[in-house]
Amino acid sequence: MRKARLHFMLITILIIILTANSTVALTAKSISQKYVVGYEITIVNEGNKTYPLEDMEKLTLIPEDNHQKLISVTLKINGTEVDWKFAGINDEGNWEIEILNPPENLPPNSRISLETQFEVEISQLSPPTISVEESGDISDIPQNLVRQYCKMEGIWAKSANASLLANRLKGNETNILKIVFKFIKWIENNIKYPMGLTPKLPTYPDETIALGEGDCDDQANLLVAMCRSIGIPAYTQLSFLYMKGEKPVRRTLLEGRLTIEAVNVAGHGWAVIYVPPWGWIPVDMTYFEGEKLVSGRIISINIEDHIRGAALFHVAALVTENIVKSDYIKELKEWMSELKEYNLKWSEKYYMLIKEPKKPRDGMIIASAIGLIALTSATFAVYFYVKKRRTTSLAPTTINKVN
Repeated sequence: MRKARLHFMLITILIIILTANSTVALTAKSISQKYVVGYEITIVNEGNKTYPLEDMEKLTLIPEDNHQKLISVTLKINGTEVDWKFAGINDEGNWEIEILNPPENLPPNSRISLETQFEVEISQLSPPTISVEESGDISDIPQNLVRQYCKMEGIWAKSANASLLANRLKGNETNILKIVFKFIKWIENNIKYPMGLTPKLPTYPDETIALGEGDCDDQANLLVAMCRSIGIPAYTQLSFLYMKGEKPVRRTLLEGRLTIEAVNVAGHGWAVIYVPPWGWIPVDMTYFEGEKLVSGRIISINIEDHIRGAALFHVAALVTENIVKSDYIKELKEWMSELKEYNLKWSEKYYMLIKEPKKPRDGMIIASAIGLIALTSATFAVYFYVKKRRTTSLAPTTINKVN
């Protein structure tokens, strides 16, 4: 397994490809809720070459912030738990773990099954009260953020035309929110959302402009490219959206080499932009309250709806990875090439469930002063099954071993 497939971001991108045309109404989520997220994978090597499981010792987890907290983790390979430890936070803000004694390869005519499950607590965030009049200017942005979040690297290295467009639209304007709204309006008017059942692979910003088409992460990456090119810090976030009760989606892709199933979950992506005085704010181009589909384009009734109505504020959204400098499009294409080169059959299943508190045993009295205690045991997704070890000071909030 290449390093590319050890990032949660590529799981999310596959889910985005699978569920790109889901149209589910946004509904408010609870103030704070625990969820169980599961990921199952089976890889079958049907070729005559050994498939190297390279770079498996370092796996990328989800970021942790005031929106989501990791509670517990369960990870296995072929039904057996594997030792691991937290390795810290990478330079994109995502937790990483180090697997001890990982498998090295997958021989011909063999298979490997991987299963992971994790529990996370997701808290509802309130949208900022924004106004153009109160927005800061470009000169108000701290230079350390400009240096870190305005580099045209990774996905944004292929953004020459997006940069020219951004500078033309900006003109002499310095008010950040006014500039961002100009960019949003241009994308609304010029980029269609792909419809139909044919899976669409992600595109670089300049490709999205040339095609005149892009789904959630394509439009988010284009907006980020435009912002970065004129000195406004921005990056992309990928996520799982909890879609309770939706019919499971199952598709076979890539000439039968890949099978994906999603239960109660859809993939999504949005831009995160730094706008003083509010700081980092999500800007959702394709899935927000107040959206309208007009001639294949997703547009807003009020331009502010891309922020105030963003999915992050209105559904249970698990942020799976921050994309600051990496290039998941390149990694996805490399992985697809490997499927063919090694003649692999790859199947994946994802699900997301509300974590129900365990009922107390008969006769157990729970003091009202303490309140209800949810006896939760859960798990967390990275790519391979790994046994929970005691965390160090580098670890996120307290993680419990699953019983």
